[in-house]
Amino acid sequence: MLVSEVWERLGPLTSHLATFNPFFATFLTLKGDKELSMVNFPVKNLELKDYIPLPTPKENEKLRSKYDLIANIVHDGKPGEGSYRVFVQRKSEELWYEMQDLHVSETLPQMVALSEAYMQIYEQHK
Repeated sequence: MLVSEVWERLGPLTSHLATFNPFFATFLTLKGDKELSMVNFPVKNLELKDYIPLPTPKENEKLRSKYDLIANIVHDGKPGEGSYRVFVQRKSEELWYEMQDLHVSETLPQMVALSEAYMQIYEQHK
């Protein structure tokens, strides 16, 4: 599984993970199969400077390079079909919830870290 896009806009960091492998595509569907590799990602204190070069902060500014996960989107099923669910954090109570359609249930942060991420949203430390 490769990180296909990482970009930063107004503080939040969004990463989109390529979850399908076109090299396994069949000639009939040409959709490919999902990559089943496990990707470890931090829920707290992602240190971005460990992975990509960051610009030097201006004078009197602090380098803000740490992020916490606030949402993790998961795709279940085959490419082109299936369903999505999302793990979101309620920051005021530091609780995590799993949502799929109209079903919402509280979950543990460890379950978020074990999920097969499709897209993640991180919030920058202040």
